[in-house]
Amino acid sequence: MADLEAKPTGSFEQVIGPQMEIYAKELRQHFLEERRLRSELEKEYCTLQQRIKEIEALNRLFQQHLQNYFTAVQAHAEVATKLEQITQEVQALTKLLQRTALASEGFTPTKPMG
Repeated sequence: MADLEAKPTGSFEQVIGPQMEIYAKELRQHFLEERRLRSELEKEYCTLQQRIKEIEALNRLFQQHLQNYFTAVQAHAEVATKLEQITQEVQALTKLLQRTALASEGFTPTKPMG
């Protein structure tokens, strides 16, 4: 127990001074490390912001391509429908012309040609 009750010898500065120097050195190292990490973080943040802008631009481009694609698909469907209508009209006109030509030659459904 005598060791625990022993009073330090020397002044307060002599006893605490070396420990305070150690704390000051560690504090400076932590400060420098934090500053370095904040700088890295800022660079990473700028890189991320740039990537976000690139992704947004790519997204806009993709959306425009999709819109163009769906417009083309719709136009293709309309053209296909119109071509089908024209085909049916041509077939109907062909039949009408054939009947007209046959009728002008004297063919009627009840009277054979000849």
